[in-house]
Amino acid sequence: MEDGEPRERTHSQGRVHFDESQAAEHAGEIPITLSPDGKHADVHLGFLQEKHKYEIRIVVPFYLGDVIHLEQRNPNVELVSVKADIKKKKHVINAKLITSHHGLVNEELKLACPDGSHFELTISARVLGRGKGTPLLKSGIHSLGALDDADSDASSVAEVLKHH
Repeated sequence: MEDGEPRERTHSQGRVHFDESQAAEHAGEIPITLSPDGKHADVHLGFLQEKHKYEIRIVVPFYLGDVIHLEQRNPNVELVSVKADIKKKKHVINAKLITSHHGLVNEELKLACPDGSHFELTISARVLGRGKGTPLLKSGIHSLGALDDADSDASSVAEVLKHH
């Protein structure tokens, strides 16, 4: 090929392709991985900011029962509501999350089902330290704002969740 002649491009035009298991995550949705026994789900929120409050909406793609309640308390997560959609065979879980420190965060929510069984959610996020940028939030995650320094100690996290 001589100088000045255009080169043929043999690869795609800059598009990134994901397999089906990653498609939802990269489309801005909150990916959920269910365990084979249906008693546990891993929820990946992506990137969040340190010392912030978030409202999260998680859709569990199967029906858990009519009355679901929180079995085990978590100081960084407040369960706001659990709504059943019997026709679509799913549950929508709304919660508030506090990110008190940077790094990988794994928070557990244990829900009691009407039949006496339990359903556990592991909510994971990569939390960026202060000054490390503002992440693009996935669909179903809304920032409720930054915590004041007075709000950031562990003893006041529950109070912050109650008031927001």
